[in-house]
Amino acid sequence: MKCGGNSRKWAAVLAFLFFWGVCLYPLPGEAAETITMKRIFGENRFETAVKISQEGWAYSPRVLLARADDFPDALAGAPLAHRLEAPILLTGQGSLHQSTQREIERLGARQVIILGGEAALSPGVEENLREMGLEVQRIGGEDRYETARLIAGEMGFIPGYKAVVVSGTSFPDALAAGAYAAGKGYPILLTRQDSLPSSTQKALQEEHINQTILVGGPLAVGEEVEKELPSPRRIGGEDRYETAVEVVVRLNIPGDKLFVATGEDFADALTGSVLAAREGGPLVLVSKEQTPHPVVDLIKAGTFTRFSILGGPAAVSYSNSLVSRSGSTLTPIMGTPRATLEQARRWAAHRGAHPDFIQVAALYWEIGPQLGVRPEVAYAQSAKETNYGKFTGVVSRDFNNWCGLKIFQGGPCSEPEAHASFPDDRTGVMAHYHHLMTYAGVEVPGGSLSPRSSLVRVGCAPYVEWLGARWAPSDQYGYSIVYDYLGPLMRTR
Repeated sequence: MKCGGNSRKWAAVLAFLFFWGVCLYPLPGEAAETITMKRIFGENRFETAVKISQEGWAYSPRVLLARADDFPDALAGAPLAHRLEAPILLTGQGSLHQSTQREIERLGARQVIILGGEAALSPGVEENLREMGLEVQRIGGEDRYETARLIAGEMGFIPGYKAVVVSGTSFPDALAAGAYAAGKGYPILLTRQDSLPSSTQKALQEEHINQTILVGGPLAVGEEVEKELPSPRRIGGEDRYETAVEVVVRLNIPGDKLFVATGEDFADALTGSVLAAREGGPLVLVSKEQTPHPVVDLIKAGTFTRFSILGGPAAVSYSNSLVSRSGSTLTPIMGTPRATLEQARRWAAHRGAHPDFIQVAALYWEIGPQLGVRPEVAYAQSAKETNYGKFTGVVSRDFNNWCGLKIFQGGPCSEPEAHASFPDDRTGVMAHYHHLMTYAGVEVPGGSLSPRSSLVRVGCAPYVEWLGARWAPSDQYGYSIVYDYLGPLMRTR
């Protein structure tokens, strides 16, 4: 599918494109629209589901619970969750995950609805929930097809008597349709590729379905199955990524917000589809490292100015072009402070920082403005390099080295002797700033205290994102500083 698009609008929206080492500037005379990008993620899929819940729900009397490592019983859950205004959380097969338990408690939930039979989530999970004083309802059939039928039966009135039908043997098409189906209040029913299961036939009759939206191509759901569906409308693309875009385009899903999740696994898109429906935005799929062309075309042709990336860098990499394109600018190293000292201290304390790290913030906010370097940038980098002042790597606290600087001769990262040592914290912080200034292309007054400034190509990295493969070997190093450290610092109030 070709969405077409206005290339001048695309250039104007994106003030800088940093991808594969290329910089693209907006066309002269055009003002860039404000583009915002938020990544919602935790350390794993359980905690990402928790973060998604926290993003959308301050309170919920109900929670839907699905298995984290197997998709069939969970595929049809998003429309019911949206109908009940409840998030979907994840757990293991045998017991309730601790992060999920804490989130259920935070939400103040009184009821948990388990998706799937005892083979999906064991009686042990149900017992854990009852021990928390919760009412537990299980929606589970003999197989995934019957579970989807039972979920549809729990939804009550179905607008327009429509249903979405997808393959029950793979997850991508269900993920592509999930946010749309949830937002419209249509149940998701499952089918085999070559035959319509009796449970699905029964669901169509029980819910008086007279129109169906079949998501996926003939390789996912065959033409013989299509003939058995009431008034079918097929929406499919060449692959899972184009299919998700086709859902957005052909079903005319409006909005300026776009949710993005990996199409290589199901968990983040499953839990995120409920949030997308709640906030009225479509959801598309990308691969870990690349944004597929249909998604790029959709963004070019659309009016999206707000992007929510669901999942951490293991799901959608920092090097993915969508991540680097979603900001109106890259993050400059030089500039006036955009965060306060007290804000930084609150962020550090919330992150469980060592008291010395909280204390050294004063030096960063004293010295940075004098040199014209943004103190929040340097402080965020220091958090990454020192693990919030805990110095859990090869550099110990008595080095007073707050950014992992090496000596002139360098050496293996695993060798403490290869790293610089400074007489006090002030000197160590000053050396950190001097090294950043060299990367940013700014002359250091009186000479640099960094032992390796002379080895840096002056001005090679004026933006934090460009520090990757320069300050540190990883090409994602700078993006990690921005998204994992600086972003949360800036959002602290």
